[in-house]
Amino acid sequence: MKKLNFLFTILLTALTNTSSAQAGNLDSTFSADGKLTTALGSVSDLAYSIALQPDGKIVAAGYSFNGSNYDFALVRYNTNGSLDNSFSSNGKLTTAVGTGTDAAYSVAIQSDGKIVAAGYSAIGTTYDFALVRYNTDGTLDNTFSTDGKVTTAIGLDYDKAFSVAMQTDGEIVAAGYTNNGTDDDFALIRYNTDGTLDNSFGTAGIVTTAIGSGDDDLYSVAIQPDGKIVAAGYSFNGIDNDFALVRYNTNGTLDNGFGTGGKVTTAVGSGDDRAYPVAIQSDGKILVAGFSHNGTDGDFALVRYNADGTLDTSFGTGGQVTTAISSGNDLAYSVAIQPDGKIIAMGATGINFDLDFALVRYDTDGTLDSTFSADGVVTTAIGSEDDQAWSAAIQPDGKIVAAGYSSSGGQYTFALARYLSGLALGVINFSSSESSPLIYPNPIHQTETLEYTLEKNESLTIALYDVNGELIRNFISNEQRAAGEHKETLNIGELTSGNYFLTLSNGSQKMSVKMVKQ
Repeated sequence: MKKLNFLFTILLTALTNTSSAQAGNLDSTFSADGKLTTALGSVSDLAYSIALQPDGKIVAAGYSFNGSNYDFALVRYNTNGSLDNSFSSNGKLTTAVGTGTDAAYSVAIQSDGKIVAAGYSAIGTTYDFALVRYNTDGTLDNTFSTDGKVTTAIGLDYDKAFSVAMQTDGEIVAAGYTNNGTDDDFALIRYNTDGTLDNSFGTAGIVTTAIGSGDDDLYSVAIQPDGKIVAAGYSFNGIDNDFALVRYNTNGTLDNGFGTGGKVTTAVGSGDDRAYPVAIQSDGKILVAGFSHNGTDGDFALVRYNADGTLDTSFGTGGQVTTAISSGNDLAYSVAIQPDGKIIAMGATGINFDLDFALVRYDTDGTLDSTFSADGVVTTAIGSEDDQAWSAAIQPDGKIVAAGYSSSGGQYTFALARYLSGLALGVINFSSSESSPLIYPNPIHQTETLEYTLEKNESLTIALYDVNGELIRNFISNEQRAAGEHKETLNIGELTSGNYFLTLSNGSQKMSVKMVKQ
């Protein structure tokens, strides 16, 4: 660092020119009022997962009723919420995997833009893990198991995938649970890029893990920068359920440096505690969300762990936070971390079947963020009946997108909402310490997109440095840029794994963004 005479500012954010109280409002540039619904069939269409493409388009995945049973269902939206007609001609598609019910619960975007959806398929009287890979236009990718579809049996009759994650080498980890004949166990499968099982992982590509003496149900998986795999769900303790977390080495063995033999269980309240999403912070801490029963109903529940699986006592009370939103059930199904470290938990709140989208933002220490909708909590009614948000993502510009389903008149449809976060990433004012360019994807892929808005004409230099302050490359040097919005494409895929800093300078002042190559 001694060769750089300035302080790196890591993923700084700037408040918008409007009041910060605007944070939490629906984004009126998205489908006119910030929310939308999409019907694929005539009765029941439910979204459970969302993924953002590098170009800003939004992919939602779930399942749709075809008149006899359910099929995988995907919808791709443009950045303004309109259907993307370059995707399956009208932005919508359904895929039958087997002859029975097929349900997608998770979706991920590969570095080459291909889309992977994971869930399960009914094969006769049994359920198997099911994956489908699509080309960028929505057609099935025939390089993936010859027809774009893969099903995998683990146990005898009941195997369901609820989460999928992409490794940096392109291999695919699908996670859920399997029934061992008596109860459920955590289950993970790793696939090669062509859809075949990765025999270097577990036993012939498959890992199962029993945690307690009853059902152990896995609902989310995340991959650390070092390649270790973290799986979250819940485990039956003999009376009720507790949060459950397991970390695996890259070969699928349990990581003995995590918890007890790679496993951690956590009782949040005195009743039923169920974890659904998991996220890895940039500092290596692990965040898990779900709900905890308070004796009457469920509350949002978040638990943060240190990298070794111990509770992070700097978060909430002893590493735990619970939040009551309404007088009924409050259920967190998704968690996301903003560039400034603030935490978004998304789910549903309400009584019985009159549920609404629920969004809560927390400061880094677990306290409610009072700059977000005044009290940290936002609820949104979309249809006239049950609305549940199952997945949330942070756009590169800081806006928050949520996906789930909405019901009106007995019909269920995909439902999305987009919220303002109060962040304005990409605005550059060299005289302010609260501004930053926007670089994505981060971690680094083959090419990166740099977006920035200059408030005045500047002579700009854009360069890449390693953590020792050594110059790796100048992308532009003292080139004049006019005031306004700019976008640069940076080809840096050949970098070795590690941390880097992308630096922008106007000749007298500099600012930097940390970038990670896995």
